[in-house]
Amino acid sequence: FFKMTFYNSFTFGVRVNRNVVCYSIFILIIWCTCIMYFLNPLNVGNPNNTEEYREDYAESLSKVGLGISLSKRGLRTIRSIYTPGHKLNAAHICKAQGANLRLLIVVTSDPYHFGDRVDIRRTWGQFRKQMNVAIAFVVGQTKSFYNSRKILEEDYTYGDIIQGNFIDVYDNLSLKTLSILEWVNRYCSRVKFLLKTDDDMFINVPLLLELIAKHLDTHRSILGSQAKNLTPVRDTSSKYFLSPHDFPLAEFPQFVCGPAYLMTSDVISELYNHALNSAFFKLEDVLFTGIFAKSLKIAQVNIEGFVREDVGFDNCQVKHAYAIHNVKRNEKFLYWKLFLEDKPV
Repeated sequence: FFKMTFYNSFTFGVRVNRNVVCYSIFILIIWCTCIMYFLNPLNVGNPNNTEEYREDYAESLSKVGLGISLSKRGLRTIRSIYTPGHKLNAAHICKAQGANLRLLIVVTSDPYHFGDRVDIRRTWGQFRKQMNVAIAFVVGQTKSFYNSRKILEEDYTYGDIIQGNFIDVYDNLSLKTLSILEWVNRYCSRVKFLLKTDDDMFINVPLLLELIAKHLDTHRSILGSQAKNLTPVRDTSSKYFLSPHDFPLAEFPQFVCGPAYLMTSDVISELYNHALNSAFFKLEDVLFTGIFAKSLKIAQVNIEGFVREDVGFDNCQVKHAYAIHNVKRNEKFLYWKLFLEDKPV
């Protein structure tokens, strides 16, 4: 009887202990999940889901005007929604902080545009192997595990992916540009010129280097196609839509068009630090090359026909275009073939 009682008590105790252990592990998992969620920069500071934040930056634009630091006024700044750092940094492409590079090209790309990035590497991106030019692609974070895995594999293969700590959506393009400035400031601060462009562009790198050679004495400048007297889009069906609440002014300041613009490296650190203490605005070219450039007294240099959309498939036109916009995947190879043709221009 004593043995039976002891055995039953022991068995019961083991079962109780097992239940306690299992319950404790379950609680620990829940706590760890919650902590990881709130520490994940992708789950905090997203301006697209914060109505309070939208009210703050709209109010700041209407009250303090263009390009004025907002930190002393107690309004929400980009710093409060931007998480510094890069999950992938491709730092090796800028040896010696880019001191020997004539040009750094950073291509803003959608995480899902794997094919576009491959096409660029196989066409005009081949100039990264010569002419002291470096080329990298910047993407944001995606909530797709499969897509995130593919980006890691792509970076392992090519080593040219910069991935920032922001959700990659259209309304976060300003955070993507800020991520570029942070990266250049940290890893490539001695490069002479930075070209920020998009993955639907065809870039004439040799012609661009000729332009740079003419502007070696240019400082504190952003070069490209200027946009003047443009007004906010009030059409609610457009992705460029801005309500009067978002942007209360009737007209944008003069800015340099976002598909491709060139900047001297001496403004990068200043732009980055100024942006952190300023109000967020989703149109990155208006914000960085217009509002911030005006506030910091950075010169805009208009290059006639810098960004072209009317080139067609003409050898002469292609060879005289710095940057061609809205280029489809199959068209990149057509332009590349025309570019390589040895015809008089």
